[in-house]
Amino acid sequence: TYRAGSLTGAARMLGVSIQTVGRRIDALEAAIGSTLFVRHSGGYTATPDAEALMSEAGRVEEAVAGFRARANGRAEAISGVVRLAAPETITTH
Repeated sequence: TYRAGSLTGAARMLGVSIQTVGRRIDALEAAIGSTLFVRHSGGYTATPDAEALMSEAGRVEEAVAGFRARANGRAEAISGVVRLAAPETITTH
């Protein structure tokens, strides 16, 4: 919502429903004990707490992306011959 400018934009970016974005924001606010957005008829507006946490959130996002990239690279690096031993009756069926 912060970067996308709206719940709809955030939902599109994340590939989830608007309701899911709203629930995730609610859950995050409950978990950290802080209000990140003011809800109003025109949408959501970031609070000073949200503004203060955005640089840290960006670092967390980069760390997670780096972790995923390294994990994916490790999975792709696995190679070799696989041999299975089984009775002939199993392998022919």
